[in-house]
Amino acid sequence: MKQILKRSAVFVAALGFAGSVMVYGWQVKIGTHAPDFSVTSMSGKQMFFQDMQTGGPVFVYFIRDGDGVSQQTSSYINKIVRAYGDSRSTWYGIINAREDRARSFQAETDPAFRLERDENMSATKVLGVTSAPTVLQFSGKGLLMHTWKGFSELNLKEINKAYARASHKTIQDVDFSAAPSTAKYGNDYDFVTRSSG
Repeated sequence: MKQILKRSAVFVAALGFAGSVMVYGWQVKIGTHAPDFSVTSMSGKQMFFQDMQTGGPVFVYFIRDGDGVSQQTSSYINKIVRAYGDSRSTWYGIINAREDRARSFQAETDPAFRLERDENMSATKVLGVTSAPTVLQFSGKGLLMHTWKGFSELNLKEINKAYARASHKTIQDVDFSAAPSTAKYGNDYDFVTRSSG
């Protein structure tokens, strides 16, 4: 674990923020390499970030088990992914759930993306994700390109544009009008502690 944290290069920011942040004591910026993290596939196989890379951009969407905001966001992420059909970009949904809960989520939402599990939340922690929904965009070379936190019409429009650019396709007209105009955030993950003051 110490070795993974040493190699971690994580930038977590709200849309449009271009600074840097400290995560696990390491300062990083946009354009840094993704940390070496792993998740569990729905078939129970351990999957590393390098396994997720197919040469094109990778979008990683964090879903909090049992969170209504994550559930709402998933329907819009599905619309975005389906609007572009075959793409050189790949989408992964990462849910912090046991296999039975993840399969239930899969049955309810019929995701257009690959769903992977992070039951012990090691990937969530290494990437510095504190709440869902959060979407991270990585380049084909594994560089962090962008981060979106929260569920809003603006974030969805920006994700749609980024996905079109990453896929080398014309921006599709996806209806986000029913999404909230101001960002909604799901509950923090259980490991997150906030100072009260």
